[in-house]
Amino acid sequence: MALREFADERGRVWQVCDVLPTYVERRSGTDRRRQPRPGTRERRQKRQHRMMVAPRFRSGWLVFETRSERRRLGPIPPGWEYWPDNQLRVLLHDAEVLRSLV
Repeated sequence: MALREFADERGRVWQVCDVLPTYVERRSGTDRRRQPRPGTRERRQKRQHRMMVAPRFRSGWLVFETRSERRRLGPIPPGWEYWPDNQLRVLLHDAEVLRSLV
């Protein structure tokens, strides 16, 4: 995960990092359930918690955060972690506002 910090035109300091979605299983490690008796079938199923995301976010997104605001932009532009601050400001303006943190 890359992390950058930059200031916008108003002097607010923003942190930006990339987020890559993954599937998370509810349990990890070995399955502690007993095997079903012969002639019966297992009714319980292993569950996975999956997060539904919009198509533009499926390969990941950038999160921009300052003390009072959070924004998200997807998909992740290649090489963004090496871009100059003025290009990060353009991405910031294109990002959708998620919520105010105040």
